Amino acid sequence: MMAFKIPGSNVHASTIDSRIKFLKRMFHALAEMCGLTCSGFGWNDEQKCIIAEKEVFDDWMKSHPAAKDLFNKSFPHYDELLYVFGKDRAMGDRA
Repeated sequence: MMAFKIPGSNVHASTIDSRIKFLKRMFHALAEMCGLTCSGFGWNDEQKCIIAEKEVFDDWMKSHPAAKDLFNKSFPHYDELLYVFGKDRAMGDRA
């Protein structure tokens, strides 16, 4: 765990660590919604956000309450985070 302050700034490493964990959770939630196991979701590449009926999203959110803020919210760095977190996702028949 990072427990130091970054020299020359008021940002603590724990703050950065917390933001990374948050981005990772949101990325994995978006990737799951766009994946083959979820139906009723789409991706708007122009606006970089999930497309779904409110009822579909609300039903999915019951088992993913941490992702409640993703409905109609832009996630502009999804493509970049795919390079960072994409390898962490299990894929294929044995996932």
